[in-house]
Amino acid sequence: MVNFFASWCVPCKEEAPVLIRVWERYRTSDVAFVGIVYQDEPEAARDFHDRMGQTWPIGMDDAGRTALGFGVFGIPETFFVDPAGVIRGRHIGPIDEDTLVRAIEELRPGTR
Repeated sequence: MVNFFASWCVPCKEEAPVLIRVWERYRTSDVAFVGIVYQDEPEAARDFHDRMGQTWPIGMDDAGRTALGFGVFGIPETFFVDPAGVIRGRHIGPIDEDTLVRAIEELRPGTR
């Protein structure tokens, strides 16, 4: 799961509890979460990530190339990537728990 976010994004704050609950469910499994900082200051993004209680790794997209490569339209935006690295799904806007879990389960080996 790759989630594009920023500290200034109100919908990103709204979806943070959902991401945390689902992360806690999968953190010791074969599922990986990665946050990508979109058009934000690194310090502000790290502070947001920590303050929200998010513990998965985040990366800075300083030049915007990662967002461009994924085709990000606006944030928050969540992508679902299979074990081979192929993007299999996308959700634009704040994601709800059922949608997130369903998308993850569809990509897990043995559930397809």
